[in-house]
Formats: sequence, structure tokens, C-alpha cells
Amino acid sequence: MPDDLFVDDAAGEGSTEQATPADPRRSSWRPFLRPERLVEVDSTNTELMRRAAAGAPEGTVVIAARQRAGRGRLGRRWVGHPGGSLLCSLLFRPAWPAEHWHLAPLVVALSAADASSSSAGVECACKWPNDLLAGPEQRKVAGVLSEAAPDGALVVGIGLNANWPPGFPPEGDPDAAVLAASATSLDQVAGSPVDLEALTAAFLAGVHRRWERLQPGGPRPSGEASALRADYLRRCATLGQLVRVELPAETLLGRAVDIDERGRLVVETASGARPVDSGDVVHVRTGTAGRAG
Repeated sequence: MPDDLFVDDAAGEGSTEQATPADPRRSSWRPFLRPERLVEVDSTNTELMRRAAAGAPEGTVVIAARQRAGRGRLGRRWVGHPGGSLLCSLLFRPAWPAEHWHLAPLVVALSAADASSSSAGVECACKWPNDLLAGPEQRKVAGVLSEAAPDGALVVGIGLNANWPPGFPPEGDPDAAVLAASATSLDQVAGSPVDLEALTAAFLAGVHRRWERLQPGGPRPSGEASALRADYLRRCATLGQLVRVELPAETLLGRAVDIDERGRLVVETASGARPVDSGDVVHVRTGTAGRAG
């Protein structure tokens, strides 16, 4: 653990006392329900990748009040302010082939959507591959970032905007201005402050419950994987949209028609259906193109 990482525990804010990692052999261990809270960290994903390499068990969760180097897909900066967002990373160790690992970020995204509904009264839609959208303009309210870790582990991080401060974005912060123009927060949609602790508890309980249901005791996920996919399909704002998918070597233009059992977006193009493993997706609106969120 780096010297400049602080643990938010009984020793008080700014303490350098380090929490003891949870032991999965203890009868009290309940995956994803005992988060470690940090006052500040470079990024929760980076911190949890370090812990995964050191052998941290599945179900380890790191939550930070502030990230110095938070990031999203494609290296984009995550903009936020201390205490205003759920900044959380979760460690999964799926006992399945990698083709099923996409189920972990689905669990995280759907659990965040459920928590936003139950705790803030805000209904969220999913934008493939990794965003949550909210509000009448369907602006981005959350992003999910998955990263493979050593020894068959997967770290899934989420940044969920809960409460924006008055006067956001601050003057002189161009990144925050861009964010405010294209994204939103739960309190902005709900019209009142959001209880971040209640939101966090509901989110982690949802992850615990959904992930437990997927465990078959064998080399493949349980039949609950079909129900999880169906839930995601129902909430996916990308399906039916004309989309532009930016890939490393090409750009696809077509209509999003499905998400297959491997989590790939199926795009119907002029040359036929194309499954896409990952890519930067733009929802193309009539006469213009813009990001949904």
C-alpha cells in the first residue's frame, strides 16, 4: 500500500493506519458487503489491482471519497469532487472461461441502476458497453470500467455521480465544464440531495445478491445468466439506436439490434450483422451525431 494512501476508519480522517484485509475463511466474510473506505487514492481500480496481485479475495471492495487519477474507458479522466460520487471498485475471481467475464460488469451496472431507483427515485438506462444514463435527456450519470488483474481476477470500477455541489461546474475547470454539458448527477435528476450511504449500501447488497445467484459450483455460470442478460436488454438504451462504433482499425455505422450471450453488441450494417466486443459507441440522432451521456 503506498505511503500516501489514507484509510478512513476509526482512527479518523487522514490517518495512515491501515485496515486489515478481510479473510474469506472467517465466518463473517460476506463478499462485497464489507468495503474498505479510503479518504484519498490515485484510483480505486489501480489500488484494487495492487491488492488483487497480492492475493486479495473475491468480494474485496475499495471505496474512496476522492481519486487523484480517476479514469474511465480509453484513459479518459473521471471528474468529480470529494464526497459527491460513489467511487468504488470490486474484485471478482470468476471460476469460468473469459467469455463469461462480461457478466461481472453487468452485475455492477444493474446493481447501480437498482440502487439509484430505490435510494434516489431515479430510473437509469444502460448504454453499451459501460455507461448509465438518467434524466429526460438521457445524460451519463455513471461509468463502469473493467480491467483484468493477475491470477484470473477481474477488477470492476464504477463512478456514479450522486450529488453535485452548488455552482457546479467551478470557473476555470474546463474538464468539469465539459462534464456538466454532457452528464448529470442523481440529485440533479431527483431534484433533492441523495443519501450517499444508503445508495452505497443498496448497491453493494445488489452486487452480492446478483453475483451469488450466478455461482453454479461448476465451470460455467448458472442459469441466472440468462435472466441477467434479459434484465440488461430491457434497460439498454443502445438497442434499436442507429450507432457509430469507433474501433481501432475501422468505424462501423448501423443499427444496434442485440447483445449476444457473450456480451457483444450486434450491429446490423450495410454488409450484414457484426458482433462487437468493445468500442466507443455514439448514438446517432437524426441529422447529427452525439454521445448519449
